Amino acid sequence: MFFVPPEYHDKNQHDKDIRVSPEKPVCLRNSHLILHRQIAEQVFRDDTVVCMVYYPDKNSLMLAPYFNEVFRNIHKIKQYMMKEVAKNEYAVALHGILFDHGLNEQDRFLQYEAPENLHILNVLL
Repeated sequence: MFFVPPEYHDKNQHDKDIRVSPEKPVCLRNSHLILHRQIAEQVFRDDTVVCMVYYPDKNSLMLAPYFNEVFRNIHKIKQYMMKEVAKNEYAVALHGILFDHGLNEQDRFLQYEAPENLHILNVLL
């Protein structure tokens, strides 16, 4: 059995977690893209399959729902799953993208664009 000494316990870890809100709806937390329900529903509706592409030269992560056929045809996408992880929070795992491109994995709020009715989310990593 593995024992963790008390001095390594972080009793306030959950207090340090950043949480999305309608005012700050996009963040990176534990190598996952976290979206507030409002932005997730605006962009993805009820689709849980996410098409994603990362452009290193622009530091831009573009996401769209699977039903956005134009996005799938224009970009060389990979498919990911989005799941509800808490009330008003949805998550997409970004471990591979962050690792493959040597990106900062620090938990933080992210800048984004989500033009109305285009069903595309552009996130700056």
